Amino acid sequence: MTSLNQSYLSSIEGLNLYKYNEYPVIVGNPKKTTALCVVWQDREKVADHFPHLKEEFAIIGNLRSAFGINIILYNLALNPHIKNLVVWGPDKLSNTDIGITGKNTLLSLWQKGLKQNKQILGTDYKLVEEIDLSVTEKILKNVRLHDVRGQEKLIVSKTFKEEKPYMKPVIFPEFVVKSSETLPSEEYTYTIREKKGANAYLSLLYSIWKYGEKAQIDTGGEDLKEIRGAVVVVEDENPDDIYLPLWIKSKTLNFIEHNLENYYKTQFSADSYRKKIFEDVYLFERPRDYAYLYAELMYALPRLKEIDSAVWRLFKEKGYLSSRKFIMSNSQLQKRDTKVLTKKIEKKIKSEKKRLQIMLEAFIPATDQIAYVIERIKRKPADLDKEVVLWDVRRDTKLESGRPCINKLSFSVRRGKINVHVFARSHDIARAWFYNFYGVAKLLGKICKETGYIPGYIIIESESAHIYQRDWDAVKELVANEIQEKDPRMYFDPYLDSDPRGIVNISVAENIIKIKLQDTKSGKLLFEFDVKTAREALYKLKHYNFISRTDHAIFIGTELAKAELCIKLGIPYKYDNPIKLPSGKIIAG
Repeated sequence: MTSLNQSYLSSIEGLNLYKYNEYPVIVGNPKKTTALCVVWQDREKVADHFPHLKEEFAIIGNLRSAFGINIILYNLALNPHIKNLVVWGPDKLSNTDIGITGKNTLLSLWQKGLKQNKQILGTDYKLVEEIDLSVTEKILKNVRLHDVRGQEKLIVSKTFKEEKPYMKPVIFPEFVVKSSETLPSEEYTYTIREKKGANAYLSLLYSIWKYGEKAQIDTGGEDLKEIRGAVVVVEDENPDDIYLPLWIKSKTLNFIEHNLENYYKTQFSADSYRKKIFEDVYLFERPRDYAYLYAELMYALPRLKEIDSAVWRLFKEKGYLSSRKFIMSNSQLQKRDTKVLTKKIEKKIKSEKKRLQIMLEAFIPATDQIAYVIERIKRKPADLDKEVVLWDVRRDTKLESGRPCINKLSFSVRRGKINVHVFARSHDIARAWFYNFYGVAKLLGKICKETGYIPGYIIIESESAHIYQRDWDAVKELVANEIQEKDPRMYFDPYLDSDPRGIVNISVAENIIKIKLQDTKSGKLLFEFDVKTAREALYKLKHYNFISRTDHAIFIGTELAKAELCIKLGIPYKYDNPIKLPSGKIIAG
């Protein structure tokens, strides 16, 4: 508690108010002992529509969130002659799920009280640290709360009498709003669009750092920050020259070219694992220290174990000829080719067991899913049948660990480009995401070269996009250096900032705001409509869903406000230009 002589205190018509300019209220009759909380209603409109209320109440204010309870307590402590608080909110907004949250928390405070840590009983909300607990208890004891939400028209009680203050005025210390570790968010599905993978990676890290919920998954009890359903779209990456800014090569992340290339060769290329066992017959050998290998799942998806078991059981029980017959009858080659190759194998290889091993790989080989994708792109480019599945439901659903994090890659051909959509069930973003992106980008480049198409979008969708606790310090430092402490770019870049849904152009004619949607590249007129006010335009643009980018929406909002202002001032409006007054003064630039 401090003295009343504070810079954050205002005296308005005899009432002491906390930060009046930041948290404005309507001052009525300062002698009255009653304050009115109108919840989500417009307090100015309430006072204008019911002018007698300014005579009946000392203060008229809002409560639009639980945070506003702090301001109510600050002002009640400053004005201890106020001994009645009336809560009145018959409007629709005050009775929505959002509207009732603050109101119900206020009621809980008066009905149930506070814990020692200043958490309101029956809720998750805690008051700011600067509010004194003993003073608050005195307020709750002496100020009566009147809940009249059900009244359509407020009836002011005649029993509210002027009484002596129940204590001396108290000002709590100025509170400091601390930055929350996790900001509120949409909880599921976060979409990030960037031209380059590195920028998308940084945006994804930032989103998790600011909006991720703390959670635990089966990782030995280590905490993580997680967002669900992250969809990252990279629009213009060159697989032959992947963008690597200096920050991504730093010691913190260590995504240097050598490591990235080694990852691609290890996980997204089969060359180093293929062993030639007979003429054009190859065996894919996965190192024993890998629980799984994306390269194996993509280029040499193992055949059914039951086939190998049957071959070796027949060999043991009935001999070589029975095993050979089984393999040849299940061969994926043409009959003639199967017979020709069998003769070659039997002529050159003496060991019956080795013959059978070669025949298995030659006639019933592991599945090269990438080869199938390339073949289908060449043969049926428009069809949606180019899937690479990395999850074996018979095996992986039974395992507790050692399962692929990436489950599927889906390729599609549109407008002369090949796009790839990657699905990941569990994604270590700090340490694995950019490696995965690099590998996918290089794989896309390889497929494009073999089919004659251009690389298109790379979409990576992560069911659980998370950062492990061991990486929090590194991510915090990176986010601070590259986003939070970095000055934003203060100009429009057509390459980076253009809205793919089109350009919204605004003009004014005969006091009507005219809105046109035009194609970003050709300028072709796509849609148009007229409005009288900026607010009307806001709701129509929202209804039609013409704008995909936040920066575009903000810019259009400022232009609509300028257009309406020009109409009211009777001066010309020029799109994307400052307003020039008749006096020559420039405003709203």
